[in-house]
Amino acid sequence: MKQLIEQDRIIFGKDEKKIPELKVYLRDVDFPFRSVIELDARKGSNNLERLFDRRTFSKNPKPVELMEILSDTARGRTV
Repeated sequence: MKQLIEQDRIIFGKDEKKIPELKVYLRDVDFPFRSVIELDARKGSNNLERLFDRRTFSKNPKPVELMEILSDTARGRTV
């Protein structure tokens, strides 16, 4: 633990109510890290506007690209 603290690998909270956490960097992860998907959050709204001439069709629209990624992942395909 002392070594991790010296390496700045422990995240402490503002007070003792927060449980310390281990800081993990993506560069240190060597397994598929599928919970990181980089997409522009506006793509879903832009898709709706292109299809229906309005952006307010849905409160939280998801881009087609995200649906494709999720579908491929569910079928076991590497994205």
